[in-house]
Amino acid sequence: MNRQQLLTAVVSVALLAAGLLVFSSLRPPEQSSIGAIAPGLAETPLQSTGLIRQVPDVPIGLFKYGGSTAFARLRSLHFTEEIARRHPDFLLLYTEPEPNRQPGTGSGMAMLIEGKLAIAQTSRPVRADEREAAKRRGFELGQIAVARDGVAFYVHPGLPLKQLSLKQLKAIYTGQVRNWQQLGGPALAITPFSMDTRDSGTAEFVQKAVLGGAPFAPSVRQARDTTTSIRLVSATAGAIGYASSATVLQQKTVRALALTPDANGPYLSPFTGNDQARIDREAIKSGRYPLAHQLYIVFREDGTDAQKAAIAYAKMLLTDEGQRFVEQAGLVSLH
Repeated sequence: MNRQQLLTAVVSVALLAAGLLVFSSLRPPEQSSIGAIAPGLAETPLQSTGLIRQVPDVPIGLFKYGGSTAFARLRSLHFTEEIARRHPDFLLLYTEPEPNRQPGTGSGMAMLIEGKLAIAQTSRPVRADEREAAKRRGFELGQIAVARDGVAFYVHPGLPLKQLSLKQLKAIYTGQVRNWQQLGGPALAITPFSMDTRDSGTAEFVQKAVLGGAPFAPSVRQARDTTTSIRLVSATAGAIGYASSATVLQQKTVRALALTPDANGPYLSPFTGNDQARIDREAIKSGRYPLAHQLYIVFREDGTDAQKAAIAYAKMLLTDEGQRFVEQAGLVSLH
């Protein structure tokens, strides 16, 4: 197989895989500076340029990446193709987790530490136990913030509720509230869905930000990934679930809820317009939306081409051109 054939195959596989997937001692995400590598993980701030083709020090080779489903729409756009056009010897291959794991931040981090990925896309910062696992293997981990996102909670479209407080969400997901009538809705059992916190960074974030670290109730049903969660909620009367707002964007089979950290409001949605038509970028970027957070590129600091590849990939995302792809994917630019 010649290089052009290899390039075509890799891009095709990456796009096909994307279509199938539709804290530690670090500073909190809201305090991280744009493009900064988190303290304790690397020493210097990341510098980026305006165009993807201008990114320097791009290694030659095939590099595997994977992780958070919050990046799924970004994978399914033309970002990987654009990288291939501008850096034809820099090939990226999206890689699914092993059969016993589900796609997400947790599985992506495990694969990164085990050397099965060069680049992990994550929806939370690196955890202390992951840093320790990396140290036992002889290297540190680096992370670079590349975008912002908001976690959207959504319900079956037939449910006549439009908003909830974080306290009410906690009551649902810890099993204290089991019927919508308890929250001013119809006499209908609540069926909550969640992803597995072992694999999903979004589930970890919800457990921390909404549940205050409390475990999900046994009554909470598990979905393989966010795409599956949307399908299950849309098919189950009284159901509720959550996902990256980029995943829920323009979904017509579920209805997103406005949220407030305080029962006195104001209630804010991560979307503007009807049917989740557009991301409310200002609400997420400013942090006014209560479940806004950052997304990261994580890599092994081992001095290999894999580290160079991850840093180059993050630099490409942080170019003005790359951040436009971020916005087109339903995420929020850091610029």
